[in-house]
Amino acid sequence: MHTRIWSVLVLFSGLLVFAPTAFSIGSNDGGYAGGGDPYGKIKVAGIRAVSRERLGNGYVDITYRLKIKNRGPALTNVVVTVFSKKHGVEILDDTVTLAEVGTGVVMSSDTFKLRKKKKTRVRSRDLKFKFSSDDPDANEAPVADAGMDQTVDTGVTVSLDGSASSDADGDPLTYSWSLQLPPNSNRSE
Repeated sequence: MHTRIWSVLVLFSGLLVFAPTAFSIGSNDGGYAGGGDPYGKIKVAGIRAVSRERLGNGYVDITYRLKIKNRGPALTNVVVTVFSKKHGVEILDDTVTLAEVGTGVVMSSDTFKLRKKKKTRVRSRDLKFKFSSDDPDANEAPVADAGMDQTVDTGVTVSLDGSASSDADGDPLTYSWSLQLPPNSNRSE
């Protein structure tokens, strides 16, 4: 089971704010992604040139699409960052975004762009690919309810009750409170 990590901020008014984190899938150099990928089943299976622009200085700009093979579960909001491992190859636009990558092979509609010397050959193994995605096992965000907003005088005890909070997936909830003081103040005032 994979747990989605939530950053929790408790504001002075007792309002809880939840912010989801991204899920790092890892990177690959021709094989399936390993580090960070709990499935180890996504890789760039190839690159396909879609346009070329010859520059007057012996260089060529080439725009590519990615052929991605996924042997794991479907992923959403996949971002692939492209790095060059080959001398003389400069990545100009390094990010390819895919709304969804299902199980199987998919060709990206988004592209990346590189600049190379006219006679330099570039293959997918000359590039490094880093993947990130939303967590495939993520669930619905919990709904935080710390009760009514309260304004109290200094020295008055304040009770916060998170029991009205809920989780659509039925996951157990835990509560944590902290006090954030305004600048130039202290707890003893």
